[in-house]
Amino acid sequence: MSKKIRGLKRRQHDIDRWVEFNKSVDLDRLKKNRYQYVKPKVGPWANLYNDKPYPKNYRRQLLTHLIDFYFNWKQVLDREFEIYYLKLWIQYPRFIDSQLIVAIEDKISHYENFEQIKVDNREFPLKEFQTEKERILQFDWHVYSDIDVYFEIEFTETKAKDYYSLAGYNAEQRLYRRLLSDNVPSRTITDNEGNSQRLFYEHKGHRWIGELKQR
Repeated sequence: MSKKIRGLKRRQHDIDRWVEFNKSVDLDRLKKNRYQYVKPKVGPWANLYNDKPYPKNYRRQLLTHLIDFYFNWKQVLDREFEIYYLKLWIQYPRFIDSQLIVAIEDKISHYENFEQIKVDNREFPLKEFQTEKERILQFDWHVYSDIDVYFEIEFTETKAKDYYSLAGYNAEQRLYRRLLSDNVPSRTITDNEGNSQRLFYEHKGHRWIGELKQR
């Protein structure tokens, strides 16, 4: 059972700092790395060991800020670049893994060709973000499966001594047995040296990728 997150009002300060840090695109970093992104990871929810979702009012507020960032960044990008990639990746129910991504030059093709599983006829969860319905509808959205990917070799070629604790090892082995018993979709990949291994793809929700509609 996850622990209750206390002091929610104090978390507003964390969000305000996150906004101040990300409201403007960092052009120097973008030109150096050719990509930049921001995720709505703040406060205790960003802790790897916390599995409690954002309260609804915080989640909606964070989406509002991501959309604000999109428009702020777009104004700058339109002045600086003829071609660029700028899209919102909104995930639900795992909203914390959403992100706003900008890319230039060769990184554009990296994101445009990012391997994803297309999903048909899945509407954006507007009821979860009613406060931003008007702006959400200004975007063209394409929906994909939000998946966790597991390499089978990580389960079969590790021993208990490779983990910090026996409990951690046992938890991973239980996960592996569940992937097998649930017949989680998988495929086999082969590297350049001819070595093959199996990957499991576990569906966790959906990812909507959107960009502003052309006027």
